[in-house]
Amino acid sequence: GGMSAFVKTNRILPFAGIGLDMKPLKNFPVGFGLDGGVFYHGTPKVRLSGDGLYDSMEENEAQLNKNLAPFIWYPVIKASLSYHL
Repeated sequence: GGMSAFVKTNRILPFAGIGLDMKPLKNFPVGFGLDGGVFYHGTPKVRLSGDGLYDSMEENEAQLNKNLAPFIWYPVIKASLSYHL
């Protein structure tokens, strides 16, 4: 048998963050950037499905949804490097 898991979150994900951008200078053509913040995606909803040994997934699905309920924020860190020709 097989099992599938589908996770649903909000369709629109607001983002709050802060960033630092160091543009390339005249004598140094390399620039750097660093951004960090969080996406708010709401409480994730998981749906499990399966066949064979995994036919009855309701109990596991309920437990997984309960365990994931506190995870409403998704942290993001982005580093960038640029080169000015």
